[in-house]
Amino acid sequence: MTIFTVVLGPIIAQAADYWGRKGFLVGLSFSGAIGGLITARATSMNMAIAGCCFIGTAFGMQPILHTVVSEVLPRAWRGWAQSIIMLSNALGLFAGLVVGGALTRQGNPNGFRSYFYIGAAFFLMAGAICIFAYRPPPRQLQRLPLRDKLSRLDWVSYGLLASGLVLFCLGLSFLNPYTWTDPQVLTPFIIGLALAITLGIYEYKFKKDGVFHHGLFERIRNFAISLLCIFSEGIGFFAVNQYFAYELNVLYTLDSLVVGLNYGIVYLVVIPASLVTGLYCTKTKKLRWITVLAFLIFIAFFACLSATKASTRNAVWGYPVLMGIGLSMTLVTLVAAGQLSVPPDLIAVATGIMISMRSLGGTIGIVICK
Repeated sequence: MTIFTVVLGPIIAQAADYWGRKGFLVGLSFSGAIGGLITARATSMNMAIAGCCFIGTAFGMQPILHTVVSEVLPRAWRGWAQSIIMLSNALGLFAGLVVGGALTRQGNPNGFRSYFYIGAAFFLMAGAICIFAYRPPPRQLQRLPLRDKLSRLDWVSYGLLASGLVLFCLGLSFLNPYTWTDPQVLTPFIIGLALAITLGIYEYKFKKDGVFHHGLFERIRNFAISLLCIFSEGIGFFAVNQYFAYELNVLYTLDSLVVGLNYGIVYLVVIPASLVTGLYCTKTKKLRWITVLAFLIFIAFFACLSATKASTRNAVWGYPVLMGIGLSMTLVTLVAAGQLSVPPDLIAVATGIMISMRSLGGTIGIVICK
């Protein structure tokens, strides 16, 4: 699913400028609902993978969510807007962890089916809400003829981006159980890397208004810095996703509900922390030092986690507080900083690239854990 976010984020973000945000929000929400139903009814691994692919396409709309809240609120409230998105995400993530843990408790083999049915219902509800409640005025670009819209899309970059990143991520994912010298890893990795380099050359030399629009980088260097920072945050966050629950299982408990509750503390903390971060950014108009503080908190969290052992069970209940504070700070400040660094008409494209970079970092983080 992470690969879908990496690949589809920039593509959908650019296409949404020409066809509007609503169609993608509705269509991809319904695609997620279909994926949830397929996975819940799965009778084979292939069927489950197919369902997860549909869910993965829904993940491609993440940039639009961050874009819409920034477009409907004044520029000065950009940090506050991103904090509201974080609050909503945190509620969903905490509920997902607790419900998933409860449904699969004591090795219930069919608990995952109920979980994906619930997920499908929420996707369906989200799509229905967008149909009836979200009514944005048509953008100027939406009035263009279909031929003009299609001609303005960056088809060459789409092909290079999709094939390059999929092969790159596939090669990395094969590092367990294979090694760097095995062709299963080396072949897709090298081809994917070559395609990614080709994409970079094409965007730099031949396509100034493509997926990586030159206007994103011409004004100030803040957008490039935001990309690097959110890539690093993605490595750390997805490493926690991959390893924290596993560590709890190995050292302390096999009860999936307890594991979900322990990990869920991260997102309980995100709720108030994101609101405080948004308020701070709105009042002070400053993002730099709170971002630095967030990464220092990440370092403290990983240091604590690396020192965990069987005798530190009580302390592990408190470590997620650090992760929650750092996570809320980085996602609010980095997305806001990236959006504030680009022209208003490029917010969607900029957000798509940022979310894609975060997921790419996450893919690498997962490989590091393996």
